[in-house]
Amino acid sequence: MDSFTIPTKVQMQNLVDKPVQHEHVFREQAAMLAPVITVQTITSTKAALPGTPLASRNQMIIKNLDPVRTIRIGSESTVTAKLGRLVEPLEELTLLFDPATAVAIWAVATGAEVKVEVIES
Repeated sequence: MDSFTIPTKVQMQNLVDKPVQHEHVFREQAAMLAPVITVQTITSTKAALPGTPLASRNQMIIKNLDPVRTIRIGSESTVTAKLGRLVEPLEELTLLFDPATAVAIWAVATGAEVKVEVIES
């Protein structure tokens, strides 16, 4: 059986006084195209993300706007409510593309409908 130690009052106070510092993550990328932002409602019927993809896009950011529900993404032929890359509640996922190759991304809600924000550039 694994054992663990409960922190003492002093250790807990140290955490409160000096919380663990996390490095800020900065993302920088040269924009090849002006970003296009769409908000889309995803249901249990699979749908393309976005409905009309940006030609020659080099990245897509998918943000699940729902605080409790999930979606799955993948190709049209494979994504279902049980198969595909899971996008957790409030998760932001960045996909990178070769601008010369058109790739369709499809999404389906794993339960009730979910709003997602899609940013392409």
